[in-house]
Amino acid sequence: MSDAIVEVRVSLKGRLVKTHRFSQERITIGRDPKANLFLDNPGISRAHAELERRGDMLYVVDLDSANGTFVNDEQVKRERVGEHDQIRIGKFLVEVRILEDRRGTNDGPNTRSAEHEGTMVLDAESIKRVMERTRAAEEKAGIGARGFGETQVVGNVVRSPYAIPTTGNILPIPGLRNNPRPLSFAWWRTQVWGLVIGFVIGFIACILAFSG
Repeated sequence: MSDAIVEVRVSLKGRLVKTHRFSQERITIGRDPKANLFLDNPGISRAHAELERRGDMLYVVDLDSANGTFVNDEQVKRERVGEHDQIRIGKFLVEVRILEDRRGTNDGPNTRSAEHEGTMVLDAESIKRVMERTRAAEEKAGIGARGFGETQVVGNVVRSPYAIPTTGNILPIPGLRNNPRPLSFAWWRTQVWGLVIGFVIGFIACILAFSG
């Protein structure tokens, strides 16, 4: 693949922040405003990492960053990455893939103009908006205040690690007002048998005690 572009997708807390396409062979990532992928976050080094394209292969290279670069949760110095690999840089998740550059042709899905070259900017304001949307989604779902633990936000879906059952065989509580389900015959039969068995066991125990 002689003519190719690299598509970079950046996510934060499970939400896609931005997608950009680069045609250069080296894509710098860091907190330096001159970086191709500018991530304005204190956990990112000024020169954090770079993506290096060699033909149809793509590598991520850590540039001696303070907090490290991770591929599939393993810290790396230089690692080949593919479409299904996840690169973690600070709080950001970066996914990449190589596409064939079909600009100027009419035989593929990339005939529409796309962003090539230049810089992909994720400034503090963009990051703040993503965090606010995530927080609002969690509050709308009523998660967090009940102490249900950490949540996962994927797209516009908020998932909690716990679920509250709303249906099923829930035994009614005697004496509860406005109980929607009356006590069943099977429930009463279970209580009666329990009393009978308890009475018999107690009676036998008394006989054994006095006979001794």
